[in-house]
Amino acid sequence: MLMDHYDVGGISTISILKAKMSRDEFNGFCKGNVYKYLTRSGHKGHELEDLRKASDYLTWLIEAKEEYISLEDYPHCSSK
Repeated sequence: MLMDHYDVGGISTISILKAKMSRDEFNGFCKGNVYKYLTRSGHKGHELEDLRKASDYLTWLIEAKEEYISLEDYPHCSSK
């Protein structure tokens, strides 16, 4: 999914963003990038590449939402 240049130093850029942003900020960041890549697909660069990027951000958004749901079900496991 991620290219090597997004994993310099042993941690992915998306992991750093998720750790530093609030839940709402991270979700908004992912959702905004989904919209961005879907909107520009076919108009700038390679359409398939933009669709894949939109898919990556949607996957990260879904994973974040699933993680939040799991924490609601098991609040004693939350580290926040």
